[in-house]
Amino acid sequence: RIQNTEIIMSEPNLEEESAALDGYFSDTPLDPKPQYPKLRETFETAVVITNLPKAPSAKVEKLTKVVTRLFSKIGTLASSENFTGVHMPTDATSGATLGFAFVEYTTAADAAQAVKSLTDYPFDKNHKLLATPYVRLVELAQLKEGEFAAPEPAPFVEKANTSTWLQDPSQRDQFVVRQDKETV
Repeated sequence: RIQNTEIIMSEPNLEEESAALDGYFSDTPLDPKPQYPKLRETFETAVVITNLPKAPSAKVEKLTKVVTRLFSKIGTLASSENFTGVHMPTDATSGATLGFAFVEYTTAADAAQAVKSLTDYPFDKNHKLLATPYVRLVELAQLKEGEFAAPEPAPFVEKANTSTWLQDPSQRDQFVVRQDKETV
């Protein structure tokens, strides 16, 4: 048989408790509000790289290393715990890359330099990269149907003929007839 026993606990004396904890606490007031870094509202440091090779899932890691090494030569990549500065989306079913990548740099100047350097960059014999600022792609995505107007081509201007000194009005410079040791 179990007997009910009452446990009587005495309430702690606040003066004794504060005396025991004296020296552990600071007199400076606490500011419990977290201090977050300033939120960037623009994506001026982001660049989209297109025309990358579509690699199978077995080669994604190798391609990512090559691409990251190439992009980091231009400027400092923005990185954190889970982000290396380069994101290459993959197909959900096959795991192969989709042929483009998002790259984020720490400064807008690095991103602008990347666009300038990587546009028409020969990645391999079959792929020339195309770099576009992410801000420009957002602008293009917000265009409504019918808003886009193709730019007018520049008027044709005939260039000067730099080989006029090679041309003879009688076309004598074009053919030479030779028979034995005689030139006609």
